[in-house]
Amino acid sequence: SKAESTCLVSYVKRADLVKFLNIFSGADLDARFIGCESVELGNVMHMGIIQPEGAYALLDIGHTKSNLCIFIGSKLYFARTLSYGGLHMTRAIAQRLQVPLEEAEKFKVEIGQVSGEAPVIQTENADLTT
Repeated sequence: SKAESTCLVSYVKRADLVKFLNIFSGADLDARFIGCESVELGNVMHMGIIQPEGAYALLDIGHTKSNLCIFIGSKLYFARTLSYGGLHMTRAIAQRLQVPLEEAEKFKVEIGQVSGEAPVIQTENADLTT
């Protein structure tokens, strides 16, 4: 609007950007859009997968980091990269169950998936440390 503006800043070393653009070009990929990783989660709603209604969060859990974006409708209100990912979860499972990492990863992938609706956890009196 005329009364306000929003600015998002991201940076990359020019040499790194040129290197990646050359890789894309060599693979016949046309990089027409370059964006900020965590904020790119918001583009999911523009693809018709998520309808922007009310407040919601998008969480992308990666191997060693996760990206969290919180939206109200189609407006991004918060974006953060967390230094916690799937590897950390696998290590926690391995430690808790006293099993090798390979077995913990199998548990995480095969058993830890949520199908349908996830159960609602009451946090008022819940012990979340176990």
